Amino acid sequence: MSLKLHKTFPDRNNFHLFSEVKKQVYIENSAGQDQSDDLNLEFLVECIVVTENDIPVGRLALYHNPELFWKDEKACCIGNFECVNKTEVALFMQHEVDHWAKENGFRYILGPMNGSTWDNYRFSVHHNNPFFLSEAIHPLYYNDLFRKVGFEVILNYQSRIERGITVNNEKVAHKIRETHLNGITLREFDASRIYEELEKLFPLVKAAFERNTLYTSISWETFYRKYAGIIRQLGTRYVLLAEKEGELIAFVFAFQNFLEKTKKQLVYKTVARKYGNEYAGVGHVIALEVMKRAVEDGMEDAIHAFMIYDATSAGISQNFNSQPYRKYVLYAKSI
Repeated sequence: MSLKLHKTFPDRNNFHLFSEVKKQVYIENSAGQDQSDDLNLEFLVECIVVTENDIPVGRLALYHNPELFWKDEKACCIGNFECVNKTEVALFMQHEVDHWAKENGFRYILGPMNGSTWDNYRFSVHHNNPFFLSEAIHPLYYNDLFRKVGFEVILNYQSRIERGITVNNEKVAHKIRETHLNGITLREFDASRIYEELEKLFPLVKAAFERNTLYTSISWETFYRKYAGIIRQLGTRYVLLAEKEGELIAFVFAFQNFLEKTKKQLVYKTVARKYGNEYAGVGHVIALEVMKRAVEDGMEDAIHAFMIYDATSAGISQNFNSQPYRKYVLYAKSI
C-alpha cells in the first residue's frame, strides 16, 4: 500500500482529488455521493486528501474559526470528512492535522464540523430509520475512525419523531388561550420580502442561539446567503413568525421531508423565541400552528431535528408526544 498526502484548496488544480474521494465511499448516484460538499470558505485553512496507489481514498477540511473554544481553550475543527474504512488512511490525515494544530497553539480539535455550528456538524450513531432532508449522510464506521485516531464524544444530540400527528394536544391548549390573551399574532414568512424578513429574523436568531454550546457569531451577509437559499428552495408554508405589537418574538422554521416518498412528513428544523418569562409557551403555540398546517396538507409524521439533549426545543418536542428517531455525537481531541 502506497499512501500519499495532498494539500489543496478550491482554486487549485488538484482540487478534483477532494471531490473524487466520495466515489470510493458511496454507491454511484446515491444520496451520499450527490450531497453538497458545503465548504465554509470563511474559516477554511486547507483541504487534505490521501491517495492510495493514486486513488483518492480519504479527505477532510481543516478550519480555524477564531471564536471557537472548548473548555475555554483555543480549538480548531475538521469537517467535510470522507474516508474508506481503513484506519491507516484516517491516521495519515490526522497526523497532519495534529501537527498543524500543535504548531499553531490549539488545545483541542473538534469534529466533524464544517467551520461552525451554523454549518453541517455531528455524526449520526445509528441508521435505524430513513434519512430525512437536511441530515448529513455518512457511513457509521466514521465514528469508529474518529475514535481510533484519538477523538472522544463531548456532546450528544437527538432527532425525535411524532407519528400520526394531530392538533388535539391538551398539553398546549392552555398555552394557546394565554397567548391569544397576550396579543400575540402569528403569520407566515413573506417570501416576496425575503431580504426584509431575514433582516428582521437575524437578531432574534442570534440571540436565541448565542447561549448554545460552541456558538460562534455569523455575519449578516453569510446569514442572508445561507437562509435565503434555503427559503427559496423549501418554501415558506411552514415558516411562521410570532409578533407582538410589531416586534418579532418567536419563529418556527419547518419544511416537508422530500426524501420520504411513501408518505408526507414534516421536519421542524428550528423553534426559537426571545428570552423572558413573558414569552413562555410561545414556542409551543407557534409549533402547533405549523402542525395544523401540516395536518391540513396530509402530513402523517413530524420530525423534530437536531436537538441537544437539554435544549428548549427538546421540551417542546416531548410535549408533542414524540419518540426518539436518531442520535448524533460531536467529538473532540486533546492536543
